[in-house]
Formats: sequence, C-alpha cells, structure tokens
Amino acid sequence: MMSLRMMLSTVVTIPLLTPTPIMAQDQFQGVVTYILSAGSQEVEVKYMAKGDKVRQEMTMPGMPGPVYILIDMSTQKTQTVMESMGMYVETDIKAAIEMAGEAQVTKGELPSFRKLGTSGTFAGVDCDNYALGKDEEIEACIAPGLGWMMGGGGMMRRGPSAPDFSSFRSEFKNGLFPLQVIQVKDGKRTKLLEVKSIDRTTLDPKLFILPSGLRKMPGMGG
Repeated sequence: MMSLRMMLSTVVTIPLLTPTPIMAQDQFQGVVTYILSAGSQEVEVKYMAKGDKVRQEMTMPGMPGPVYILIDMSTQKTQTVMESMGMYVETDIKAAIEMAGEAQVTKGELPSFRKLGTSGTFAGVDCDNYALGKDEEIEACIAPGLGWMMGGGGMMRRGPSAPDFSSFRSEFKNGLFPLQVIQVKDGKRTKLLEVKSIDRTTLDPKLFILPSGLRKMPGMGG
C-alpha cells in the first residue's frame, strides 16, 4: 500500500515544481474538504487557499490535538503547527523540493502522464482522469479552476539536469487540483484521496498567520 507521504509526493510535488505563472490566473479562494486514506486510516483535511497562501487543517492519528500546515509561496516556507503541543516546525520549500527531486525527479525525468479520456464530478466540480507514474500507477481526476494544489506553480528546479516541464505547462495551464486519486497496482484499485466539498468564500487573512508564543522546532532548511 502506498503511504500518504508517497502519494502526496507524487500528486503534489509536480505542481510545486512546475514553473507556471499562476499569479496571472484567477486564483481560487475558499475551502476544499477532502479525505486522505492510507490502509484502514482516513484523515479529513480542510484545505484553505487565499492568494499565494494555503492552510491545511487535519487531525492526525496519535496526535493530542489538531495539526495545521501554513504554506506561503511568497516566502517559500511551510510551517507545521501543533498548537496543543505549543510548537511548530518550519520547512524551506526549496529544500523540500530538492529532497523530493532526488527521489522523484532525477536525471531530468518526470513521472509520465496520460489523459484517460474519462471524467468525473466531485462536489459539483468536473474533472478529467489522468494516469500518472510508472512503477505504481496513480489515476487522478484533475480539475482546472481551483489553482495548483499547495499553492504550487511558482517554484522551479533549476540547473543543467532540470526536467523539461513544457508538457505539464501545456496540459495543465489552467491549474492542477486532484479531486480524486486512486492507486492502481496488480489489478487492485485503492482510493487515496477524494474531495467531499468545495466552498468558494472569502477567508480571513489571520488564518494564514503563525500564532505567537509557539516554540520553533528544527525543520528542513527552516
């Protein structure tokens, strides 16, 4: 079974790495509620987006209270906040991308993708099904008009070994947000993610600000 970490790496790293000019698009503002599944565990996540900032709220198994992640593409930082424990962990997005790049995007290669010719509708929003990856195939129903998941699109891996992102820029020029993600392995289909509701609404900027008085713990490049 693919872990939540590996699933998110496949589905989310691509938008973060793809140098699409998202600031020129009409950006989604509101709350998307989705369910992440890993084995017998399910986690409900509230994804909040406003401009170049994202907040994700969830209750993780074994944690004493809710956890939320603040993502700010303008500062290129993420902050994982555990208020019940009085602390947070800060991560540098570039450092995280470099680490993911070593595992997922090496030698100038990207996971392959192909349009399957089928579609779906979740929470009243239409999406098109794509197959992503090679060894473990992931089917993702991608919706335009909700921006790039995790606020991505403004980051880019540079250098002589950087992958060619032109095909992704061309195919997903109106955004890349998965409404459903299914793992296909050995003939078995396992749902990893599914959006339950989408609420287009104006959000309070304070939702995206780190509370004061929390202890900062060591993080990747933070």
